Amino acid sequence: MLRGAISDLHFTVHDVFGAGDDRVVARWTSTGRHTGEGLGRPPPGEPVRSDGIVIFRVDDAGLAEQWSAVQFGR
Repeated sequence: MLRGAISDLHFTVHDVFGAGDDRVVARWTSTGRHTGEGLGRPPPGEPVRSDGIVIFRVDDAGLAEQWSAVQFGR
């Protein structure tokens, strides 16, 4: 869905670190241009940016849970 709405979607990962025995935290920024459908409004063709932090909990089977906080625009 995101790639369909943002034609040149790019993620930059700024930090990744472990938190305890079963968690990994990443801080990232995404940029691109809103040129397609899929973000709940007509595509204006303008640049978009979001910044986020995600926490992953892993177990023996792999990714068990994740929590995200995202800020859109700037």
